[in-house]
Amino acid sequence: MEYVNVYLVTLLAALLYMGYFVFFVLYAYSDFLIITQIINIFVCVGAFLINQHRKPRIATIIMVVLVCQSINTYSYTMNVGHDLRWYAILALFPLYFYSSLKLRDKILLTALVMISFLTATIICYYCEPLVILKNSDLFNLISSFILLSSIAFELIIYKYFNNKKDDELRRIETILENIECGIIMVDAMTHEIIDVNPVAARLYGSNKQDIIGKVCHQLVCPAEKGACPIMDKNQEINRSERQFVKANGETVPIIKSVSKIWYRDRLALLESFTDISALKQAEEKLRLMEITERANRAKSEFLSRMSHEMRTPMNAIIGMTKIAEKTEDVARLKYCLSTIEVSSNHLLSIINDVLDMSKIEAGKLDLENAPFNIEKMLMTVCNLIIEQIERKKLRFNVFMKMGIDAIYFGDELRLSQVIANLMSNAVKFTPEGGSIELTVEEVRKEDDIIILRFTVSDTGIGMTEAQVDKLFNAFEQADGSITRRFGGTGLGLAISKSLIEKMKGKIWVESLLGKGSVFAFEVSLGFSEHSRERLAFIETDPSQIKILVVENDTETRKYFKTIAEEYPIRIDEAETLEEATEYLEASRKRQQAYNAVFVSYDWQPDNRNKWLKDLFGFIDKNKAVIMTSILNWSKNEAALRDAGINMFVSKPLFPSEVLAMIENAVEKPNSRLVQEEAAIIDTPDYSGIKLLLADDMEINREIFIALMEDTKIEIETADNGRKALQMFTDNPDRYDVIIMDLQMPEMNGFEATSLIRSLDFDKAKNIPIIAMSADAFKEDIEKCIAFGMNDHLKKPIEVDVVLQKISQQLAKAAKF
Repeated sequence: MEYVNVYLVTLLAALLYMGYFVFFVLYAYSDFLIITQIINIFVCVGAFLINQHRKPRIATIIMVVLVCQSINTYSYTMNVGHDLRWYAILALFPLYFYSSLKLRDKILLTALVMISFLTATIICYYCEPLVILKNSDLFNLISSFILLSSIAFELIIYKYFNNKKDDELRRIETILENIECGIIMVDAMTHEIIDVNPVAARLYGSNKQDIIGKVCHQLVCPAEKGACPIMDKNQEINRSERQFVKANGETVPIIKSVSKIWYRDRLALLESFTDISALKQAEEKLRLMEITERANRAKSEFLSRMSHEMRTPMNAIIGMTKIAEKTEDVARLKYCLSTIEVSSNHLLSIINDVLDMSKIEAGKLDLENAPFNIEKMLMTVCNLIIEQIERKKLRFNVFMKMGIDAIYFGDELRLSQVIANLMSNAVKFTPEGGSIELTVEEVRKEDDIIILRFTVSDTGIGMTEAQVDKLFNAFEQADGSITRRFGGTGLGLAISKSLIEKMKGKIWVESLLGKGSVFAFEVSLGFSEHSRERLAFIETDPSQIKILVVENDTETRKYFKTIAEEYPIRIDEAETLEEATEYLEASRKRQQAYNAVFVSYDWQPDNRNKWLKDLFGFIDKNKAVIMTSILNWSKNEAALRDAGINMFVSKPLFPSEVLAMIENAVEKPNSRLVQEEAAIIDTPDYSGIKLLLADDMEINREIFIALMEDTKIEIETADNGRKALQMFTDNPDRYDVIIMDLQMPEMNGFEATSLIRSLDFDKAKNIPIIAMSADAFKEDIEKCIAFGMNDHLKKPIEVDVVLQKISQQLAKAAKF
């Protein structure tokens, strides 16, 4: 090993100083000289240890300084400076032949040695010695012998190791030049590149001379620009995947290994690496092939599921239609029609999922930004699934954390679609007797944007980590058997994730197999500082209002506590009817009757009716509020009203409904609930209004006429655009509004509308024309407006939407 050079120098120096130590004890005893020799010996040992820690430069400098100090010490104490020239040669010899110091360091240290020797000579001429040698000739003879022997020994050792080093160097250079992987030699101390082979130079894109001398971790290892991973961070790199930076800045993936070796008199790092670009490209192609294959397999499974999902309701529709045709029993006919309606809605939901997914993949799904009442939106969503919840006897609670505003700005339809999907899944996968909870809370406000978090938790079947990983992938389900057991397209969560991301939000899930799941998502919505709903008790201090809640469900009682924190209303809780009776008797004794008593009607069926009758001995009948589901209320409404119960609030509870019941129970005429009312469109009377309907499908025309029958509107029909144009042209003043299907034979709706608008009279340019089509993408609607239509109806049509749009257009035309 080449660093034996400095080891040898320090070892010989230590032996030399030990020899002088013995000589001084025998012939020139001096405490100063003996202590100096001991210190010199320890300094040699220190330099030896420093070199052992791969720091030959520092060890060499220490040894040179030690020699300089010795020259001056001996000249001062014994006046023998002119006889210490061999000392200078001993210092300079390894400095030039053994050391891996840079030329600048060698020149500086040489100057130091010469100055020390010159200083020692001057001292000898002008200073008296401190120690008189008993035999100076013997001292000079022994010193010369030791020094010459040391130099001769060093020359022999140097020659031996140098020959060995040259042989090894030639072998290494031969390997470097011919090996087929890139090799870079790096100085372990300075981190500078000291050699590269042709493969590394070609990969870098430059010649060998331009690379040598550069700092390795600043040139080809960008991830480690601040430090050398081997020497500074003590990392081990063995067949590690790294990035190699070429001269033009391009990165190349490599497999790299690093070993410590001694190369050209210094500790070096041998970095060997192989370009794996071709392997990476092959891996990427394979990965893409696997993704494509998996996607094709998923879509095949999806089509298989869709075939089953669509055929099932279609089978019910066709079957019930056949049965209805043959039956004369009115009850059975209603049952058939009810089944057909349910199956049709199910089929429509499947089609909507597929269409939504198509819109998302095509990038054509746009969101609205309109004000909406979040509480009413949640009520609507809950009403969609309440029947399923009741049928499976699930516990269901909705918690709107206080601080939630009433009015937000966003896409109410798409937001409700996401919530409905998550809740439908929770109901679907939660066994009978389980529980579901929907929580809405404010996360933070950012300028005019608020972040809301919706959480749907259930005690259902749960999922494994592997199932969760592919949960939001389009055309996939967590488990292929899910469809067979529970049904569904497998698109709902993928659509929900896309909608949430378009609303600048995120969705995540936590689940344990057999324990249940928690789906949570956040969305960004606009808000108004004046949109909060609050109950304003004008004459009654809320702190004076007392409410008794009779409910065994802990979560429901917690909901009332939340309300009490927002409005300082005193609320007592009773878990049983017996405990509620104790509260009522105590309030009568104090002569402080409750303003309202909220009673759950969902438990203790044997005692509740009798207890309700006893309740009216403590409070007025108008202060009793029944809490139950809308379905349960419908079943028991007659009996409860006969018992004197007139106030009812549906489960799950919502703040505005609870507060409205409290307001009614307080019976203060000036109290009010500030709340935006939803616009309700009653069936309008269109007597005297004439409508031209253009649609090529007879069944569509019949359905439209039947749906509009209650409005008393007069409808004339055309089975294509050409006929509709002719009918309008022949008698333009006869019609007040036109419903125009877009896809028709002979002449489509676009052409017919353009020709009507081109007619040279005012009625043609101003008559409301409403498009009707199954195409409902944003660009389809914009295209209708561009062709001169006033509005757009999406098939299948909804009566309320048709009435709303006709009324709007007639109002604009000052006809209604």
